[in-house]
Amino acid sequence: GQTMQMMYGLIANALAKVRGSNDRHPQDYLNFYCLGKREIGQGSHLNGQHDTTPL
Repeated sequence: GQTMQMMYGLIANALAKVRGSNDRHPQDYLNFYCLGKREIGQGSHLNGQHDTTPL
C-alpha cells in the first residue's frame, strides 16, 4: 500500500510542475499488476506435477 501511494505521489508532484497538466491524473501513467497462479478447473486434478503450460 505505501509503495503505491508513494509512486502516485511522485507522479502527482511531477504533474503539478508541468504546465497544462491539470487534466492529467497519476493513474494515466501508472499500472499495477498482481501475479497469481492459475486455478484448477472443474473435473481437473493434480497428480503431484506442476502444470508448466503457458496460459
